[in-house]
Amino acid sequence: MSKKSILLFLFVFVNYYNPISVYLTLIVNIVLFLLFSFYNGNMIIRFNRYIIVFTFLILIWAMLIMVVRSNIDTQVLGKYLRVTVSTLLIMAICSASRATIKQLIDVLTVIFLIHIISIGMQSVFPQLDIPMANLFGFKRELTIISEYTTRKMGCSSGYDTAALISVISMVFFFLQYVVRNKSIYLLLMFLSFLSCTRSSRTGMVLGIFFFVVLLIVLFFKLKGKKRLVLILSLLCGITFSVYVILPVLFYSTGLFLLKPEDNNSIISTSDYTTGTVIGLMSTHLDAMKIPIFDLIIGFGIDPNTVPGKNTDIGYVKLIYHVGIIGLLLILLLYLYIFRQAVITKKKSDTQSNEFALSSFLILYVLLIMVMNYKSLEMYSRGSHDLLLIIFFVLTNKYAPAVSQDRKKINLSLVQPS
Repeated sequence: MSKKSILLFLFVFVNYYNPISVYLTLIVNIVLFLLFSFYNGNMIIRFNRYIIVFTFLILIWAMLIMVVRSNIDTQVLGKYLRVTVSTLLIMAICSASRATIKQLIDVLTVIFLIHIISIGMQSVFPQLDIPMANLFGFKRELTIISEYTTRKMGCSSGYDTAALISVISMVFFFLQYVVRNKSIYLLLMFLSFLSCTRSSRTGMVLGIFFFVVLLIVLFFKLKGKKRLVLILSLLCGITFSVYVILPVLFYSTGLFLLKPEDNNSIISTSDYTTGTVIGLMSTHLDAMKIPIFDLIIGFGIDPNTVPGKNTDIGYVKLIYHVGIIGLLLILLLYLYIFRQAVITKKKSDTQSNEFALSSFLILYVLLIMVMNYKSLEMYSRGSHDLLLIIFFVLTNKYAPAVSQDRKKINLSLVQPS
């Protein structure tokens, strides 16, 4: 593995998983930018004007809210400052590294595989749960980990985030199989599905849905022995769902009025509690029961710091941070990334890496927006950073040649076509 590949892997790993601290991630990014600049010499650093404008508008709006409210929430202010700084660094590093789409795809393969292996290791060795939770920034009470014995976080900071990583890795490996036609990606897709079932109930639902849909799509693409392998995989997935996943979902959501004594040995009453679905549809929305003007403007604070306003819903948290106005700016940013990915996909060959990565980015944007109802994933550390990395590598074009006689950095404010 080349030095560039190692540095690129480190770049994606620390930005996606944020081990130890987000501040460490920022320091690592600065060091990586200097290293890439040293190795590549003369280059053009391309800054996307739309990403910059939206990011700074969101930060300025958050700061204005705090000034108007006469309340500086250091946690919220730090969050939006960090996103702004990390966005600029990610742009610069993606240009300085001259990472190609194929290189990023290879790195993402390893990144997602590490998460899958981590969930497997935690399942076999539960004593790894708490140390890894501390390493990757788990913020809740550690006693929860002892109670949720059948849930694993892998390299993430929460169960719902672990579910998102597992689902998108399943989609990623499916697209790699379509482009590269290597059976190993089918196996990795199936392992991603299994890791979905070890994260959260949301992961189970999304995992079942995507697993079945993707296998049905493949069924009409494959022939002969490969189709037979696919049918066996589907049967294994259905069997696992019927005997493991569905009982968990039925019990934990109160469907069909299952009683604790009807539960099998896989489920424990301390691990899966009832009321999650009801909570997300009612109590988690109680924070929204305030004057509409306040919702539009926002508070510049986190709702969980206000008594009686605790919520897991990402959209509610963002509205408290930056109001409906700020939320709309974030949605416009995501819509821009989505639109650029669609344009890139239309221009690329269906058997190319560009097609696979742009298709993945499209689904990734949609999944973040869906999961943001369960937990804060939009404009959040890790998930948003990976979104930017994929977007910049996908849309950057590196025309200038490297000059070996001198080292120089040129700044260019561009709009990718």
